[in-house]
Amino acid sequence: MIGIFVDSNNTVYATDDQRNRVLVWSTSGANPVRNLSSNLKNPMSLFVTMNGDIYVYNEQSYKEVDKWIWNATIGIKVMSVSDICYGLFIDLNNTLYCSIQNLNTVISQLLDNNGTSATYGTGWGGSANELNKPQGIFVDFNFDLYVADSRNNRIQRFSSRSFNATTVAGDGAAINFSLNTPTDVVLDADGYLFIVDSYNNRIVRSEPNGFRCLVGCSGQGTGSDQLDSPQNSTISSVITMISSSQIYATTPIHTTQIITNSPLTISVTSTSSLSIFVPSTCTYPSYIGSTCNISSASCAMLDPCQNGANCTNNNNVPSGYSCICLNGFNGTYCEVDTRPCKPNTCWYNGSCSNRSNSNFICECQDGWEGIHCETMMNYCENITCENGGICQGLFQDYNCECLSESYSGRHCEITTRTLVARKVISKSIGYICMLLIISFVSFIIILDILKYGFHIDPARTERKRIRQKKVKKKKRKPAVTIRFQYTEAAVLSHSNVAETIV
Repeated sequence: MIGIFVDSNNTVYATDDQRNRVLVWSTSGANPVRNLSSNLKNPMSLFVTMNGDIYVYNEQSYKEVDKWIWNATIGIKVMSVSDICYGLFIDLNNTLYCSIQNLNTVISQLLDNNGTSATYGTGWGGSANELNKPQGIFVDFNFDLYVADSRNNRIQRFSSRSFNATTVAGDGAAINFSLNTPTDVVLDADGYLFIVDSYNNRIVRSEPNGFRCLVGCSGQGTGSDQLDSPQNSTISSVITMISSSQIYATTPIHTTQIITNSPLTISVTSTSSLSIFVPSTCTYPSYIGSTCNISSASCAMLDPCQNGANCTNNNNVPSGYSCICLNGFNGTYCEVDTRPCKPNTCWYNGSCSNRSNSNFICECQDGWEGIHCETMMNYCENITCENGGICQGLFQDYNCECLSESYSGRHCEITTRTLVARKVISKSIGYICMLLIISFVSFIIILDILKYGFHIDPARTERKRIRQKKVKKKKRKPAVTIRFQYTEAAVLSHSNVAETIV
């Protein structure tokens, strides 16, 4: 047994996924009064409306949710889903919700059309717009969606028409209260939460100042006041209805456990009596809610028209309403903005003016230009930075980036004293070298002019002297030959040596 539901007449509905059937018990006996099994396969969850229609998840042909009207022998498909629905719920606006654990999302669809109207949870994760293995779901009178975010150990509340949730219990909540794999959540008429804390083997209830244990407070076991959930992620205990005398829950061994105490009063730190919410019949059918103060008109409940459009209730169209758009908007919900001047047409505080139904002109703020005022003006366009400086554009200004510390100023026009001195010295040395070279060249030229132009050779005498000196050096003395002659003797001595010089 996986899913269980108890209506206001205490009729019990339960899914038997092992035998592919849904069983219905009345309060008059222990035997089922109905057995729904035609074309059913793996019914994992169910929900029963106030008029007795039964909605069941079914895998017979495809993954889908089927509707069984009272006394029907076969169900009809009302919504196709992409994976198993671990939780089903239908709100007062006839919107069907399905929690898809394997995809970490909850989808909803108005039963009056075939399109998915909303998806809650963008994927796996622990942020405000993410879920991790969602299971049980509940929608209150204000159309706030409560989700048992099991693997994140928390209960999330998605406010009406909002896709970012607020944590109301468990990890991240304002009140510190630990949960371990919560698998279902229910609200009573007073707005109190009842949470199946699966891996803690208990059911807890919210109070004005926090939370307290309601069932299974003595720990895991098989006693009349205990719940038993083994350490297996596919097994959980799911609360589905709370009445003034009974709590119905499914246990891991696929049986229904009924915890009875009439009237139900459990003393822990305080005493309270729990009552089931039974919607009252409103005098005017156009109003719903516990106090008949909520309009049932589509425009009031959905507020579908956007951009200041006027919503008109219209029963002649499938949606039940029509949107009368303002000028410049169209679409089913007036969501398409066709105005030339949109809020973000002109950037950076530019002012947009309509020139026609399709053209516009942007009056840009100082420092910006372009069709949409998207380009910062280039103030370097007519600026020249001296001494090799580089111009960098700034907002409403420019800056000359000097290449070294030797230059400064707005346009790098100021040179440091050290660099000036170096320049003067280097120029002076250059001038001196140039004068020396010019003087030497001029001297050579003058000599050539005197010699070849005026036949005056100032260097002739000096050249003659140098030439004669070279000739004298070339003259050599006669060669002198020195020959040594020795005389043999028995004993040589200095006196016996005769030297002859020829």
